[in-house]
Amino acid sequence: MAVSSRDPGTGQPIILDTSAVTLGADFKAVSDFAAKGATRLLGPRDGIEGRTQWAYHREGLQWYDTTERRLYESRAGAWRPYFAHEEFTTQVGGLVDNRVSDVGVFTRDAARSTASVGTFFRNGEIRIVADGLYAINYYAVFSRAMSGRSLLMLRIADVELGRTMGVPSENAWSATIPNARLRAGDVVRVDIYKINGDANTTLNGKFSITRIGDL
Repeated sequence: MAVSSRDPGTGQPIILDTSAVTLGADFKAVSDFAAKGATRLLGPRDGIEGRTQWAYHREGLQWYDTTERRLYESRAGAWRPYFAHEEFTTQVGGLVDNRVSDVGVFTRDAARSTASVGTFFRNGEIRIVADGLYAINYYAVFSRAMSGRSLLMLRIADVELGRTMGVPSENAWSATIPNARLRAGDVVRVDIYKINGDANTTLNGKFSITRIGDL
């Protein structure tokens, strides 16, 4: 037989010298184990043995890029950064009193982003592209200080998960969710609620979201 037994700790095939030699089966058992057990590759970004030239993908396979010193994961036939980060800016003017408003269109900051975490859904909303554990932050700067009690809210699928109560006379607020368990397709939304103040107020914001691990 090809495999006499398996190592109880690693599962690697054990082929005893006393067993009948079956070269084809022996080699296949070893190569099958290597293919199944090799869940992370190691190598440079470029070159014939590099990540960009590696044509063999399977979901969940990882590659540590020794050139970039970053971990990648194979998803849908492409190498995607495992720990992805994106930053967006937003702007909205003429905030109306006593009404929940979105924070405007998310504009991606390509220079400060490493990979796609989400896609633009609509004003104030990002749709998540992959399951994972995420850290989320929204920082808002108003063109003038708020004069009344207001709220900055982070919501996922219309469930509020984080908020900041605006303090009168301050014009910079932030709301943070340090770890949110999100699924592909979940929508993260940022809203502002202004009770009273100048109708000419403009909000300039920065939204950041980072995939920090698996669920």
